[in-house]
Amino acid sequence: MNKLLAKLEKQFGPHRYGRIDTHYPLEKRALLMEFLKNNPPVKLLRSPLADMKTFDGVKFIAADSSWLMLRGSGTEPILRIYAEAKSDTDVQKLLKLGMSLTRH
Repeated sequence: MNKLLAKLEKQFGPHRYGRIDTHYPLEKRALLMEFLKNNPPVKLLRSPLADMKTFDGVKFIAADSSWLMLRGSGTEPILRIYAEAKSDTDVQKLLKLGMSLTRH
């Protein structure tokens, strides 16, 4: 499996992923999602925002292909925050940004 990952990274560049599950009240989730849709960040780290998807939560996609997604659990008061970037450091920064967006 490691050979396959190394081959993919060689072909497409580095890929790092992270996720945080945090408690978030169900009754506040719809307001948060609406806020995020209407107030997207201008940038994700150093890259301008290129796209936003809203079909399963809110996913912000940067011009450099890094992304940040916030979505709620379907059954519990849990908010899941996902991030993908080219380095572990950038993934951690995106996850921190995601946490900060929950405190609008």
